[in-house]
Amino acid sequence: MAKYQPAYMKAPSAPKIQTFVFENGNNGGMNTRVQADQIRSDQSPDMLNMNYREGVPSNRFGFDKVNATSWGATAIRGIIEHRPVSGTNTLLAIHGGKILILEGI
Repeated sequence: MAKYQPAYMKAPSAPKIQTFVFENGNNGGMNTRVQADQIRSDQSPDMLNMNYREGVPSNRFGFDKVNATSWGATAIRGIIEHRPVSGTNTLLAIHGGKILILEGI
């Protein structure tokens, strides 16, 4: 009987570390205390529907209506998005004791 030999894999190299410098220590954001023309460059007078992700301002996640037909008055017990390799996004919802599938979301 042959002795088992494990397969060894070379670990991938670590990504290069990027350095970012933020004036005022990246403590910007929304500032409504002073006039719009008097705020710093890392602040904004209007941050409606904005989030910071990884230090970059971007649009806040919102909501899309995905089903035009009502499922009834009972609560949705769970909802998850499934993204298979095939590329067709599927939304699975648990409602009324059933798992409902919405494809092409």
